[in-house]
Amino acid sequence: MSKLQRSKQAIIVFQKNFTLGKVKTRLADTMGSEKAFEIYQELVDLTYQSIYSLDAQVFLFFSDYVPEDFTQSDWILKVQSGKDLGERMENALNSVFDLGFPKALIIGTDCPYLNSTIYLEAFEKLNSFDLVIGPAEDGGYYLLGLKKNVPNIFRNMEWSTPKVFIETVSRANSEGLSYQFLPRLSDIDTEEDWNQFLKSKPNNPSKMN
Repeated sequence: MSKLQRSKQAIIVFQKNFTLGKVKTRLADTMGSEKAFEIYQELVDLTYQSIYSLDAQVFLFFSDYVPEDFTQSDWILKVQSGKDLGERMENALNSVFDLGFPKALIIGTDCPYLNSTIYLEAFEKLNSFDLVIGPAEDGGYYLLGLKKNVPNIFRNMEWSTPKVFIETVSRANSEGLSYQFLPRLSDIDTEEDWNQFLKSKPNNPSKMN
């Protein structure tokens, strides 16, 4: 039996295709396009590692096209569709809920602190609440979990601003949704964010006595 047939939960991953000069542009401003490209590749790899062992169907939504050489056969590969981030997320969730999944998480590939414990906590919270949100330090969110699509959560939002998380919570209240928060984590958007992540890694020499 395939994971699609037996799993009752889904995780949607939004990923930009690997294109030099088109990924992590804020990092590239201070570190150069090639270094930013390398960092993005590492962030994507860390995201993949964090979800490999989950009992969930993975839906990987690429920004532009599905790479022909992608080898993770259990994952369902798609291309994002929509005029902005909100519409792309709404469409992705619709496609997953249309398949009968009762719970879905949606994440990006910018948060290297994500792990299976956080995902399991998110799925568990969805047993009792309508919405789960993982707030990011920059005012956005790194994870959103739902049991049904709520278009007002996504439409006419000012994306990539420090108000996204607060506005999402406000809209959840307006919709009468019950919700819970996950731990606050950092996305990697700037060189400072990346350096802070490197310092936090267990094998970082600066952490040794």
